[in-house]
Amino acid sequence: MEFGWWSTRLADVDGDSNPDVILAGFRNIRVLFGDGRGNFRRMTKATIAKFHDANLPAGLPDLGLDRMNQPRNLAVGHFTRGDQMQIAAGMGEGDIVVFSYERGQLKETARTATDFWLLDIRPGHFRTSTVSDLYAMGTLIRGDVYPRPRVFQGVAGITTADTSARATGRSRVSHATAPEISLQAQLRGDCIDAATERWKFARSGMFGSAQQGSTTVEALFDGSQIYARLSVAYSKEPIETLLSLTPDGSYSGTADVLTSCGWNVMTITAKAD
Repeated sequence: MEFGWWSTRLADVDGDSNPDVILAGFRNIRVLFGDGRGNFRRMTKATIAKFHDANLPAGLPDLGLDRMNQPRNLAVGHFTRGDQMQIAAGMGEGDIVVFSYERGQLKETARTATDFWLLDIRPGHFRTSTVSDLYAMGTLIRGDVYPRPRVFQGVAGITTADTSARATGRSRVSHATAPEISLQAQLRGDCIDAATERWKFARSGMFGSAQQGSTTVEALFDGSQIYARLSVAYSKEPIETLLSLTPDGSYSGTADVLTSCGWNVMTITAKAD
C-alpha cells in the first residue's frame, strides 16, 4: 500500500520549524513536508529493506508476516543524534530501523535486530531528556506478551547500521560495549537440576548474554534490576525472571518453571563481581 493509514505521525523532520506528516506504507516510510500554511508541496519516501525472517516460536505455522502491513508502527525522537528529529520503524521480522533526513532524502542510520516479531514501539525519555529511548514489545502468544517488553536505550541500545553489509544481504551492527560482568547465582526449586552456577556476561550496552553448561542466559542490566531469560535443559520453555537489588548488594527473585514435575517456583539469588 503506497499510503498507509495504520500509523501516522506529525514531526518536524527537515528542521524548518513546520510540522510534517509521516506515513507508514508497506515496507516504506513517506514524509509530506509542510510549509506552515497548510500546504505539502514536497515529499520523500524511503524503502525499508528486509535482511532476515522473523524468529517465530517453534510450532507456529506460517503467519504470512511479509504480507501484513508493516512497519507496524512509527515513532519519532532523537534516537542516535541529539540535534535532529528521526523516525523509527517497528518491523514484522523484529528489526527496529531508524531513518534520518539528509540532503533531501530519508536515509537509514541505525538498525537493531530484536527477538520480537510484529514489533510495536513507543518513544520515551527513560534515562536522559536529550536522547530518546524506545519501549518495544512483540505480539501475544497464549494470551501473554512474549518475550517481555524491553527498553532500547537511545545511542547505546539502538545500534548504528553498517551499510557495507547490504551487498551480501546481511545486516551488521556495531554495538556500544560495556564491561563484562560475572554473576554467581544459586538456583533452588523442585525438579530443578541446578545448584550454583557462574555466568560471565559479554555485554552490549544494557544487554548481555552468557552460557554455562546447558544454561543460556540473556539479560538486561537496568541499574537496580536485572531482567533475565534462561534457557535450560530441565525447563520445557524459557524461564523469565526479574532480579532486584537487595540491601546486602545481591540480587534476588523468583520464576515459574515448567519442569517434568509440572509447574514449580524457582528461587534465584545472584551476586555480581
